[in-house]
Amino acid sequence: MEKLGLSFRRIRTLLIIFLIIAILLSIRIIYLTTVPIESYTFIGNSRNVVVKRGDIVDCNNRILAANDELYSIYANPEQISKNEINLVSSELANLLSINRDIVFQKLSSKKSFIWLKRQITPKEYEKVNELKLKGIYATKEYKRVYPNKTLASHILGFCNIDNEGIEGVEKTMNKYLKHDNDNDFNDKSRISNGYNIQLTIDSSIQAMAEKALNKHASEIGAESGCLILLDGKSGEVMALANYPDYNPNYYNKYSQENFRNNAIFYQFEPGSVFKVFTMAGMIANGGVDLETLYFCNRVYSDGYDSVKCTGRHGYIDLGGLFKTSCNVATLQAAETINKTDLYYYLKAFGFGETTDIELPGEQQGVIRSPERWTKRSMLAVPIGQEVSTNAMQIVQAATTLVNDGQLMRAHLVRHIYDNNGK
Repeated sequence: MEKLGLSFRRIRTLLIIFLIIAILLSIRIIYLTTVPIESYTFIGNSRNVVVKRGDIVDCNNRILAANDELYSIYANPEQISKNEINLVSSELANLLSINRDIVFQKLSSKKSFIWLKRQITPKEYEKVNELKLKGIYATKEYKRVYPNKTLASHILGFCNIDNEGIEGVEKTMNKYLKHDNDNDFNDKSRISNGYNIQLTIDSSIQAMAEKALNKHASEIGAESGCLILLDGKSGEVMALANYPDYNPNYYNKYSQENFRNNAIFYQFEPGSVFKVFTMAGMIANGGVDLETLYFCNRVYSDGYDSVKCTGRHGYIDLGGLFKTSCNVATLQAAETINKTDLYYYLKAFGFGETTDIELPGEQQGVIRSPERWTKRSMLAVPIGQEVSTNAMQIVQAATTLVNDGQLMRAHLVRHIYDNNGK
């Protein structure tokens, strides 16, 4: 009985402790739901701490993406009496050019915070501020602007109304561009600057590339296209043009298809351009060399299937093979390598995996593993069939041809730095 009494006392003590905790939590909840919004203390990314998004510049420090300083109006409906809602709604609707019924509905809500209009001009802000309306507040915000309009639109991308990167470098580098670099966390009403991004592209070369691509695509009636200029020694992208383009300042006027970067999104069967890489692999494998001669009589057969060529090229060397884009010579060279080794060399060129360039939406392409090859695969893969790549993979792989076989990773970002240059 004595032990039983001890157990009851312990249970009673625990119940009292739980009851005290429940009362304290209830008090805290009541406080949080009744205290005015301006009395809150926000930590980190509060509404009072405004992070000014970093600039994006080209390799010569020309501005590609910057910010406009604007204001956004919000309300604390709990601070507005029912008798004032009609008057306040009418005045704000008139000044902000928004529907009065919508304003009235928002001010009649039971929320302690609600947006009325985002990103108004400084003049609109001054007019609202002059009214000194109770429960109506403003906060400084920044709107992303692209002074060069369509230039490099598929590289830059754009931001939404909350200044979050949605496409392009704005998305992939969002954590740097919107990073809070100010360590003064005691100041709750401050503006912090994000990191700036310097790209590898030259805006002058980019403009010429876009002009040339637009002209050619229009002349042949192409639905889409891309043009890539890459420094083969460093992997830096000097220009990356897409057709059609768009104006990121007005991104909401375009469909999602307009935002796709053709250079990394669309996959295609590379065809004859792939012969450069298959022949390089065969030479590295030791089965053929620069002096090897091939004989093309227009048709190549392996006993099971055959592949035709564009003509009868007779005896040709490697130079003749590339000059005529000879299928027969390429497949004769392929007799010196097995499918496992060929697959190994093609993977070493970066095919079948993403380039990891600083852009969203890249498709990795397809090169099937050797155990999944068919009898015809050794007639198809060496001439760029049964595989798929994107344009950036082709260009990146070509860097090996000017770097003694070393692959240089394609990249767009050269430097990330703060306003002090660090």
